Amino acid sequence: MYKVSKTAIKEYIEEDIEHNIRYIRVIFVFFGIVYGLFAILDYSTAGEYLKTFFFIRFVIVIPYYFLVVLSTFTRFFITYSQVILSLAVLLSGVGIAYMLLLMPNNTPYYGGLFMIIFSEFFLLNLYYIYAILCFSGIFIYLTTGFFVVQEYNTDHYIFYMLFFYFFSGIIGTVGSYFLNKYKYSNYTATKKLKEQETNLILLVDEKVAEITESQFATIYALAKIVEARDQSTGTHVENVGGYCKIIAENLSDELYRSYSIDKTGFIGTLVIASALHDLGKVAISDTILNKPGSLTKEEFDIIKQHPVLGSQHLEVVYTKYKNNGFIKMGIDIAKYHHERWDGKGYPCGLKETEIPLAAQIMAIADVYDALTSTRPYKKAEDHERAVTIITDEEQGHFNPYLVEIFHNHHQDFQQYKNSNSLLS
Repeated sequence: MYKVSKTAIKEYIEEDIEHNIRYIRVIFVFFGIVYGLFAILDYSTAGEYLKTFFFIRFVIVIPYYFLVVLSTFTRFFITYSQVILSLAVLLSGVGIAYMLLLMPNNTPYYGGLFMIIFSEFFLLNLYYIYAILCFSGIFIYLTTGFFVVQEYNTDHYIFYMLFFYFFSGIIGTVGSYFLNKYKYSNYTATKKLKEQETNLILLVDEKVAEITESQFATIYALAKIVEARDQSTGTHVENVGGYCKIIAENLSDELYRSYSIDKTGFIGTLVIASALHDLGKVAISDTILNKPGSLTKEEFDIIKQHPVLGSQHLEVVYTKYKNNGFIKMGIDIAKYHHERWDGKGYPCGLKETEIPLAAQIMAIADVYDALTSTRPYKKAEDHERAVTIITDEEQGHFNPYLVEIFHNHHQDFQQYKNSNSLLS
């Protein structure tokens, strides 16, 4: 007998039963029909015991089968399946055994005993310990009945009992033992394989997370260097990443589907890739970036080159890593975050859905942070004024749907900015 823990056995039985629940229902319906069909034999063989046999079949055994089928739709059956199934085997066996005690020379009932008892051991996922209990219980019942009912032809009775019940019961219980041993060994092997697979996935996720964190740290450091050159507040990179996340998390699933974008992956990539939006400013003169007054037309034209310059740097990287979605989004953000919904932006003059979604989101985040931050050439606007500018005065600049999302969640922007200001 193979030794396994009670917990492991319980888990194995419940998973096995749950996996085969539909199969068990079919088997019980089949057994109920077969058990009922034996009633046809009752008319020709039962004689004075006809009512008794009908009572056993249609009042005790078959109704219980019906109740078992109903119970399979509840969690109760999964938890107590072995008790429920064992009782079904006992009722079947004892019912036929009682018929045998009443009519010991009735060969069809011995055949029925062999078929139902032997089949149930194998077909009902009966664990071998419960199979032994059922076999022992019916055997005790038959043996006791044999000694109580002395007037029967004992030679024939013993012969039939040994060859039709005892050996079928032994085969059933032994078969149940090896079947369950085989199934349990497969179960444990599969479980170990799944555990190894889970551990491997966790290890891969951990390593990917480490790589992602190191990549982000490098990108973040580079973005902070660029940010420091134009004397911003010091939290611009963090702010725009948080603002982008607020907008992206509140966009409808329909919008993501219209752009053929996976929402979860998009948001995570967007938050990191947003740090690359002003990468091109690294090539702009400090004199222009930090000029305290208004820029001349020529100076502004130079500033307007930073989207192209930033995207060109990233495109060089992308040629080496063409499957890197993060770099691809970084290019979109860097190049197109100054485009306008009405087509009057720069550097390409794209309009509406021609502008990548990430760049549309970045545009609002960038403008809000620029409005609410102090620059060498201006003072910071308060939150309410920034909301008014974005929602009312800058019509045509942004995607109207994104403006609606911003308006509905603008307090989250203010809260996020305030929390970052405390940390700076």
